[in-house]
Amino acid sequence: MNRKNMDMLAGRLRQLGFSEDIQYRLLANVCFAPAHFEIEHQMLVGADRCKFSVHCVRGDQDLYDAIYFIASLRKLPETPLDLSEIDASMHKIDWQALYQGKEGLVLGDPVQDTYIIADLLQEAINFDKDGLVRYKHWSGTSLEEMVPNLGYLKTQFEINQRFYLIDQQSPINFGDAMRFLQSRWLERRMNADRKLLLKSNSGRQGGHLLKKRLRHNRRLNTNNS
Repeated sequence: MNRKNMDMLAGRLRQLGFSEDIQYRLLANVCFAPAHFEIEHQMLVGADRCKFSVHCVRGDQDLYDAIYFIASLRKLPETPLDLSEIDASMHKIDWQALYQGKEGLVLGDPVQDTYIIADLLQEAINFDKDGLVRYKHWSGTSLEEMVPNLGYLKTQFEINQRFYLIDQQSPINFGDAMRFLQSRWLERRMNADRKLLLKSNSGRQGGHLLKKRLRHNRRLNTNNS
């Protein structure tokens, strides 16, 4: 393991937005001498959550470098009123801890808590048909693959972008990347709203044209008779 290489890579990762103690996580990956690895970071701004996954590879002379990172912005879904109680109950549970089989999931007896959670999950299956509430609480955890309609929900509430890290240039950092994705998200929503407005206007215009045709046909029928 090349210490100078590790110091340089740790400095590069700090430029992106990792904390000062990133070197320990970096060494924990590199000590196994993988050909490549991912190192992740998360940011939470208001209700927006952004996950960053930096791709590092081993190159010439066994030196490591960060090549690119993928930023994934997730918007928080708005819970329908009829699912608000299920949403509030699911919010109290550490779902990742449950998946890993840890104790202390919620306050009280862990065995009893597990029964309560099982009842809650059955309630979610019965009423959260589209998977919206489960996506809200399970996205980004090991339970994510159990969310129904996951692919569709991701297209509705997530946006991704890959950013390449070019040698000798100051890299775009995580904060800049998140603002870029928030701007893209806003643009996407504005375009969607514009399409709905055009469709609505087109429908109204189509209705007016149909009425004009009907009036015209009535006149023709009257004249012919």
